[in-house]
Amino acid sequence: MMILDRFEENYAVIESNDENDIITHLIIDRNLVSDNVNEGDVIFKKDNMYYSDENATKNRRLRVIEVLKRLNK
Repeated sequence: MMILDRFEENYAVIESNDENDIITHLIIDRNLVSDNVNEGDVIFKKDNMYYSDENATKNRRLRVIEVLKRLNK
């Protein structure tokens, strides 16, 4: 899974984990990221551009909200 971690000036920092849950960071030119991608979005790469996976992003945010609710009880 790839997640847009943050934007830093003209760069985008992508957090990625593999099947062994090893997390890596990739720094790319911000111009390679579609305009509709926000920090925290699950993304995918197609034709050398990065796009938001809207369904995966929504599901991930819902899971995070549920975890936070359980922690606050």
